[in-house]
Amino acid sequence: RDFGRADPLLVRALAIREKAFGPEHPDVADTLVALADLYRTRGDLLRAGPLYGRAIAILEKTLGPGHSSYAQALNNLAMVYHAIGNYEEAEPLLARALAIREKMLGPEHPELVELKSLLAWFTTIPPVTPIEGNRTPAEGDERRSILQVSTFRRRRSSPNCSAAGSNAIKRSAASGMTT
Repeated sequence: RDFGRADPLLVRALAIREKAFGPEHPDVADTLVALADLYRTRGDLLRAGPLYGRAIAILEKTLGPGHSSYAQALNNLAMVYHAIGNYEEAEPLLARALAIREKMLGPEHPELVELKSLLAWFTTIPPVTPIEGNRTPAEGDERRSILQVSTFRRRRSSPNCSAAGSNAIKRSAASGMTT
């Protein structure tokens, strides 16, 4: 995968959409999520978090807190917080995403199995951190399949690291940083 080429294209697409639709449009939020997904995939979690946060604010305002895109963005930000070891931020976001999806699909819908598994996983398993390349250790493969993130591995995170990462994400989001 050529992430290096995708980054400037998504940044350009974001600028075009912001100019065409304004900064609070759902299409802008979609592009923010795509860019945040790219950053999260390559392990740049401190850049991904604020973009998800901004997208969540736009989606809540424009589409409402019951929309599937809003729920997905909550889920993705929860993954970032979990990856940096901040369970206190991750769990409520994922719980909100699950509640939205349950309301949309019904509590017994098969698509909810993954979200319920993730929520259970968040409460019982240590955080994960990005690793380079596409190879992952054999240990823990079943956990990665639940997350569907093939480039993560388990690590133990200090509380200071998790708090510092969460605070950096929040400061970036508050300052309006988009890339």
